[in-house]
Amino acid sequence: MIRPTFARIDLAALQANYRAVRAFVAPPAGGAQPPAVIAVVKANAYGHGAAELYA
Repeated sequence: MIRPTFARIDLAALQANYRAVRAFVAPPAGGAQPPAVIAVVKANAYGHGAAELYA
């Protein structure tokens, strides 16, 4: 028997994690540009609604 599979994505937690990463890669001393934070969402987040994740 195949059970339905689902994923619950907490957008608030996703935002908090992003802010934590941004704080970790804060700009270096001397006013240099901070490194870019790039997230990879593959194939519509495997069917979980990529539009909501990257919007």
